[in-house]
Amino acid sequence: MHTQALTTLTTHDTPTLIEAQRRIETRSSKEGYERYIKQQQSTADNLGGQSTAEAVKMIRGSIPLVSEQVSLWIAENDYEGPGKRHAALSVLKRFDPDLLAFIALNAIFSGITAQHPAVTVQTALGGQIEAEVIALDIEEAAGRKATKRMKAVIEKNGSARQRKKIFNKLASEHLPEHEAWTQDVKVRVGEPLVSAVLQAMPDMFELMTLPRGVNKSETVIRLTDEGVAMFGSLRESMAWMQPIHRPMVVPPRPWTDMDTGAYYEERTSRTVKLVRTFNKDHKRLIRESIAAGRMDYVLKAVNVAQETSWAINKPLLDLVHWVFEEGINDLGVASNQLLPIPAKLEASEWDAMTPEQRKGHRMSLAGIHERNRGIVSDQAVLLRDLETANELSGFYSFWLPHNLDFRGRVYPVPHFNHQRADHIKSMFRFAEGCPLGEYGAGWLSVHLANCGDFMTPSGRKASKASFDDRIQWVEDNEFMILSVGKDPKATVDLWKEADSPFMFVAACIEYYQWVQSGRSEAFVSYLPVALDGSNSGLQHYSAAMRSKEEAAYVSLLTSDIPADLYQTIADKAVAEIEKDASEGNSLAYTILQAGVGRSTVKRNVMTFAYSSEQFGFRQQLMDDLMKPLNEAVFLGKLDRNPYAINRVNKDTGEVLDELDGGFSAAGYLAAKVWQAVTQTVTKATEGMEFFKKVAATLAHEKLPLVWTTPLGLPVVHRYSVWETKT
Repeated sequence: MHTQALTTLTTHDTPTLIEAQRRIETRSSKEGYERYIKQQQSTADNLGGQSTAEAVKMIRGSIPLVSEQVSLWIAENDYEGPGKRHAALSVLKRFDPDLLAFIALNAIFSGITAQHPAVTVQTALGGQIEAEVIALDIEEAAGRKATKRMKAVIEKNGSARQRKKIFNKLASEHLPEHEAWTQDVKVRVGEPLVSAVLQAMPDMFELMTLPRGVNKSETVIRLTDEGVAMFGSLRESMAWMQPIHRPMVVPPRPWTDMDTGAYYEERTSRTVKLVRTFNKDHKRLIRESIAAGRMDYVLKAVNVAQETSWAINKPLLDLVHWVFEEGINDLGVASNQLLPIPAKLEASEWDAMTPEQRKGHRMSLAGIHERNRGIVSDQAVLLRDLETANELSGFYSFWLPHNLDFRGRVYPVPHFNHQRADHIKSMFRFAEGCPLGEYGAGWLSVHLANCGDFMTPSGRKASKASFDDRIQWVEDNEFMILSVGKDPKATVDLWKEADSPFMFVAACIEYYQWVQSGRSEAFVSYLPVALDGSNSGLQHYSAAMRSKEEAAYVSLLTSDIPADLYQTIADKAVAEIEKDASEGNSLAYTILQAGVGRSTVKRNVMTFAYSSEQFGFRQQLMDDLMKPLNEAVFLGKLDRNPYAINRVNKDTGEVLDELDGGFSAAGYLAAKVWQAVTQTVTKATEGMEFFKKVAATLAHEKLPLVWTTPLGLPVVHRYSVWETKT
């Protein structure tokens, strides 16, 4: 991606920097506009003009008008008595007028974009109605599950042509007696729907006859002048609302209200609100709270966060560049090369394969293509990040405007920020340093050990060891740390296995420079030292419920060694599984052989405080544990999923040959983890049940759950279930 770079500035001259900031914001708005237009054009090219954001918005708004006209047409033509009724009536009567209106509007927008003749639009529209008829017939003949499975198969394919091919194949299998509609039939079915759109929206659409060669003409549907203006205006307004939010080279404007905006240019600032919420009632409550002075502390906190000045850690910027250019994998940086596509198999090779091998081959190819799409996307993101970092490295300092999510959590607004992945986070350092003083070197050592998270002499990983053990690990490994700090590129094999490799290198460089200073307390450090919570959801519940026992599980009480709730739950779950295995439970034995550890239960335990239930636990285990194992089996990397067991016929008890892909193990494990969690954090469970009862009572009255935090921030929890038509 190429953009015109700004002039490098290292000055503290505020007027000059403000002017530079305004240029950045103007450019960001323009780039956002151009990116939006390009994205919409790509969408139109690949999916049709009906799929662009502005077309979707107009279609949704137009459905009631067209639906009313469709209903009127059906009523006028559905009469008893003599006379021939319209050929399309019996078909269109089977469907909801809203659905027919939606299909008609989509077809017309697609036709207008592609500049198709009206008869082509009617034919395409009739073809879409035929597909709906087939789906309805299959549902009536084979049940709703058949159509759901059919839809799932079709949606797995990205190409519209491939989806159509699969649909036709499945339709012929389910409805072999169906005779494909002729073009004449499709035109007759599509004609009344096109007429309904034209009659319902005469200011938007019109028919026009255009000359096509000598003595020839063609009728097309097109937007009226008013429609073109409306469509263009909608696209323009949506495009200008998509600026690329970048870090700022001057301190952000302080938040004093919901709409202060942090940025300096109005076009950019109006796209950033203090709280990320779309709920009108929530916005009103926030504005009232600010006006009454109840949110002064919240505003102050957000302003302090965004007034912190940052600078680019240039050695780490250079290191990330180098890792990408060298193509060093497994460090979280985008690969600079795509995976090679295997040569196409000969027919004889394909014929010689078993069905399982063919499935594995298809999955392998699909996996390579999917991974390559991901690599291209990752490369684009990395190059944008590096471009931003390179630009910011020319400034003495920069700032990150911040705002809140609807629960009150503070986040940076720009995508390039210190809450990102390790290689991005490592490029951030404080612009203003601070002498280490008496205790700073110790905290630097703790941070360094945390980032590496290697094994300590105590037999624990550093992040789970005592602070003294972490400092001791640094002293024991000082030669390695100094080697990395002096020359990270030459010592990549020493640091690539660190838990956060780039942050580890940044800490090693800082430590090396401190040693070079003579280990002076006056050494000025610019490195942020990270402090993290331990299962923050349960921390909040245990604190709110005043439960000392549960507070100890999540490190809210003083302890020499950090608590590890995940390991505690894993140990309790394993104890129950071992008990079942000793009593002859073969599934329990299988799971023990496959292994259950801290990482197995971590996501379950982490999401428990966010209302994840036992069913959710099972789905997480299927997604995180079983699915990768099953894919490895299909790809030939594993002989079998170690958690999988043979299916059993529920009626006869007969053992079947087909393995269940770990589904039974996931359900069993989920139950054991759920039992261990609810029996361990009982007070948190009580607190959650209280909130659920309150929320359910309010939901019965169609009211949201609303409260105000001790700092004065109103919070509105409203998860609406929308009535939708498919």
